[in-house]
Amino acid sequence: KRAAGLNEAVILLENEVSSLALGAGMAHFTDAAQPWL
Repeated sequence: KRAAGLNEAVILLENEVSSLALGAGMAHFTDAAQPWL
């Protein structure tokens, strides 16, 4: 039972990290594009 909870926590953490990475990537892209806008 504990292993299942741990697995769930890992999945949540991965989702958090990927959304943070996506947000950072988009922010970086927007900054990079700024001179052209």
